[in-house]
Amino acid sequence: MSLRRSLEMLILGTAAAVGLSSSSAEEWQHEEIPFFIYERKESSIDSDKSLPSKLEESVQKKVVVFAGHITKSLSKMKNGRGAISASGIKEYEFNNRIVEQLCIRGSGFYCEPVLSGKNIIFQERPEVASKLGADIYLEVHHDSARSRDLDSLRKGPQTPDRWKNLSGFSVWFCSRNACAKESERLALTIAERLANDGFKPNHYHATIGKKMISKNGVYDADLYVLRETRIPAVIVEAGVITNPFEERVLKEKGTQERLANAIAGGLATYFTQEKEYQQNGYQQK
Repeated sequence: MSLRRSLEMLILGTAAAVGLSSSSAEEWQHEEIPFFIYERKESSIDSDKSLPSKLEESVQKKVVVFAGHITKSLSKMKNGRGAISASGIKEYEFNNRIVEQLCIRGSGFYCEPVLSGKNIIFQERPEVASKLGADIYLEVHHDSARSRDLDSLRKGPQTPDRWKNLSGFSVWFCSRNACAKESERLALTIAERLANDGFKPNHYHATIGKKMISKNGVYDADLYVLRETRIPAVIVEAGVITNPFEERVLKEKGTQERLANAIAGGLATYFTQEKEYQQNGYQQK
């Protein structure tokens, strides 16, 4: 990594530590940490020790990491700035934090961050990723739910248990992507790492008709960026910011670091597996 790039990442990390300033593009708050949301595991904190190291001798792969949504309000973009958290924070602020943390991690691959402030609408993102020479397309979001389900949950006593079915992460791929099998494997690998690091998979979307293919919260959905990108592509919904109890956890820098570390670990595992497959004659189709 160049000196300029290192300085840029240092500035971004410092800015993220100062203070807090979707849900996909088409659809869609600390007291005690609810036990069902995040089970802390010490082994997940140190990214240098927990990431696979086999890639160190290989050519670096490039992951273009988009923060979901944009900062401008554009008339042609329905819900372009994403969901609004339980405490009134815009989703893209959460997304930017994870992307910043993710892009100062990595073992054997390079992350190119594209933050929401670039205001690249979702229809343009596949082409941007291609121009940047991406090997992997990854987009980070934070989740919400249907309005009627949120309205129902907001009535009555507010407890973590009331919200537990609307919590946790999910990972999305599209079986119509040109690299569908690799997209699916990437989604499964990242989701497995997130689950192994103590994060809870979100099964909410399966209850409203979405196609969940794994108990670790992996979904197959015909979303534009996942379908039109010509390389393996996934969306990670890092947590549910409209859940007031989960939002409080997601605001914590430590949680953001753990999420970023888990995603980076999943990427490193994916690339290690890809190298092994290629050595054994595997060819991506």
